[in-house]
Amino acid sequence: PFLVQTQVRLVRQLSPGDSLMLDALDEVGGGSLQPEVGGELVQPYLQAMAAGLAVIAPSMDESFRLGGKPRCLCAGIGGGALLMSIRMGLQCDVLGIEADGVVLDVARSHFGLVEDEFLQVRVGDAIQMIQDFAHQGDPDMNFSAIMVDLDSSDAICGVSAPPLEMTKESILLASRTILHRDGAFILNVIPPAADGSFYKGLIDVLRHVFSELYEINVSNGENFVLVATVSPVETILADSSGSVLTKLRKLAGDFLEHITRI
Repeated sequence: PFLVQTQVRLVRQLSPGDSLMLDALDEVGGGSLQPEVGGELVQPYLQAMAAGLAVIAPSMDESFRLGGKPRCLCAGIGGGALLMSIRMGLQCDVLGIEADGVVLDVARSHFGLVEDEFLQVRVGDAIQMIQDFAHQGDPDMNFSAIMVDLDSSDAICGVSAPPLEMTKESILLASRTILHRDGAFILNVIPPAADGSFYKGLIDVLRHVFSELYEINVSNGENFVLVATVSPVETILADSSGSVLTKLRKLAGDFLEHITRI
């Protein structure tokens, strides 16, 4: 019953013989529009979700220094903009999980989602897969970040996120199990309008399961992003040239400055 939208920037792809002047004069001719991948995110809440990685930037930098790639699990893919930005903009290893195969087809055909060695997607129930990964104890399922962008399927609650099942302590404990010791759980939240206690209850259970909790207010009257860490965080925004933080500033704008410990 609701319109769910996603957005991606379009850039013009010029063929070798095209004239920039003619292209500027004629919007229709001289090239085709293609999704821009790996650049600055369009939707503010996705910018805020990317900014949440700032709390584990030192750990991510250490992974790169040791010759590896931080692994990110994205529960909910949509158009794939967040996955592509993390893959291309941060050079991470990304696993995406999407319940609807049709959504994946549209992301591939219209929004620039491209799978490769370091960006893989699976069709399935993300919450169930998180539980399965935790039970299997697979060392390959050790993530620097789990990023959850799942809407509730309960129409009675209106537009809300995440699903109630995602807020259960057992699911959060499973998520913590498959996170690196310096990992972070990043959650897009749209509190149900009919339930004023939802957000407070979610904060309480996250505090119980994780070590520290941070909030980013997207300031759009709808979304909040919560960032929970497995271990205490010594400092954030300790900028250095070429670091993950430097790259995050290009993806997330000024949301890095809006991270508040709660």
